[in-house]
Amino acid sequence: MAACPPFSSKVNASHNPSLVTSGNAHSNEKFLYTKLKTDYPIVCICHSYDSLVAGSDEGRVLLWTGPLTDTKSPPQHFQLDMQDSVNVICPRSSDTWLVGCGKHLLQVQLNSASLALLWSVECGDEINSVDINDKQTYCAVADDTGSVSLIDLKSGKMHKKLSGHDNICQCVKFRPKSPWCLLSGGLDCMLFLWDFKKGQALASVNMADELRKGEVESEKSSYVVNPPLIHSLCITADGLIAAVGLENGKIMLFTIGGKGLKLASCFDAHSQGVSSLGLTNDLTLVSAGNDTRIVVWALSTARAPGKTLVWATELHSITHAEKPSGIQILNESKRIIVADETETVKIYDYS
Repeated sequence: MAACPPFSSKVNASHNPSLVTSGNAHSNEKFLYTKLKTDYPIVCICHSYDSLVAGSDEGRVLLWTGPLTDTKSPPQHFQLDMQDSVNVICPRSSDTWLVGCGKHLLQVQLNSASLALLWSVECGDEINSVDINDKQTYCAVADDTGSVSLIDLKSGKMHKKLSGHDNICQCVKFRPKSPWCLLSGGLDCMLFLWDFKKGQALASVNMADELRKGEVESEKSSYVVNPPLIHSLCITADGLIAAVGLENGKIMLFTIGGKGLKLASCFDAHSQGVSSLGLTNDLTLVSAGNDTRIVVWALSTARAPGKTLVWATELHSITHAEKPSGIQILNESKRIIVADETETVKIYDYS
């Protein structure tokens, strides 16, 4: 297997801090905490403010409130006035949520008794990812046109569009502690760092170009068969490190500077695409792959002359029954909520 810059995970990590080290794989029964059963396939999930909100097909939204231990209590079920799948849920407050349904972004007031529409805006195509900035003044929306739309949360009006991707924009995240910066990743293999106040890209990285560095000639053709499309993205709470999940099963870790992105490490995380990523405040990274595995990693950093070293250590590997479509990490309890487009939401405990 060819090395991926700086190195691949097949070497003893103690000799280079840019490597991933491995833990032990376990069946899901070791980690399974509880199951929440529904009557509908769950496409996406989001837990915040002691509520779990899930999106399903045909405009359905489901709500669980309180502790996620009462498996006998069914969720509240609400129906939007549209038939597209609810692909994205994003919290704004305890009773206000953003819902991506088809190409429409909705802000709804949601509680156990009712769902009320506050505003709706139409984006260019099907919505794949939504994020809210630290000040809760704007949300960023990634869609199938390749654009990132900035929506004014107070008015629900389109503020600005960022155009840089040549293919579907799959994921978008605001950079914490940097009020005008966000990152976007797409199926064009491109990662962009944007200044959305100026409406311009500060930096861009082509994943295929990064992976080709150090590859032997005989293996360069693998990028035609299995290109490093970007499926998932997350950023540490200090805004200094971004993790990027790729179609080829690798995770790339970048350090983020004022106007640039620098590859810190890259490792083989899954045998198929990395569909979801999540980070906790203590630098625990959770990845979910189309190989049905959910992996818990510990990220570590160290300073070196002129750069920051970042590496990952595998702590746990959980074998899930299906391909996860979304994950949510509960920081304090060290639990992972998993949706997989079946009628059952599973919660794992990795403490």
